[in-house]
Amino acid sequence: MRRPSLDRRDRRALFAGAAVLVPALLWTFAVAPYLRAVTDARARLAAERALLDRELALLASAETYPEAFEEGAARLLAAAPRLFGGGNDGAASAALARYLEANARASRVLLVQVDPIAAEDAGGVVRLGLRVRAETDLEGLLTLLRRLGSGAKLIRVESLHVEAAQADPQLALSQPEVLRIDFTVRGYALGDAPAGDATIVARTVTP
Repeated sequence: MRRPSLDRRDRRALFAGAAVLVPALLWTFAVAPYLRAVTDARARLAAERALLDRELALLASAETYPEAFEEGAARLLAAAPRLFGGGNDGAASAALARYLEANARASRVLLVQVDPIAAEDAGGVVRLGLRVRAETDLEGLLTLLRRLGSGAKLIRVESLHVEAAQADPQLALSQPEVLRIDFTVRGYALGDAPAGDATIVARTVTP
């Protein structure tokens, strides 16, 4: 069988197509995979070098760990009396509620409702929380804030909202104005128990 003969025009078109197709195939199946492999290898090498640098820095600072641990332990022991105990987050939250109630009574603040907030891990300690609704006058509010801020326990008061309560106009001139206050009380406990287990029951406090 005779092979088909190609004239000069066909051969020229065939060579032109090969000149375009061969470089494209070489790029797709040879050059591009090689470049991707080189890029991936360089990225892995950079990551390994960064990891090595961090490990070397960690090793270089290892001698300071005992001193830092002793300093941290001393600070924790100094702060421990200001934290709430109880063995678990629920008991610690209950202790926080009792501490709040004692200071509210001493400040002549009427606690209307106390709701627990789920405890949170705060890096070695557990952050406790209570949402509080109460009624008092301006003097009672200031007294309570002062007692909580300077008391024996580490306490933070957040999200304080104050508004005037509805009062009898006939008594408005003879009695202090009654204020409704909403705020969040934060306390702290040692982080021995898993966070998030505040189990004290929300309750309404009556005088």
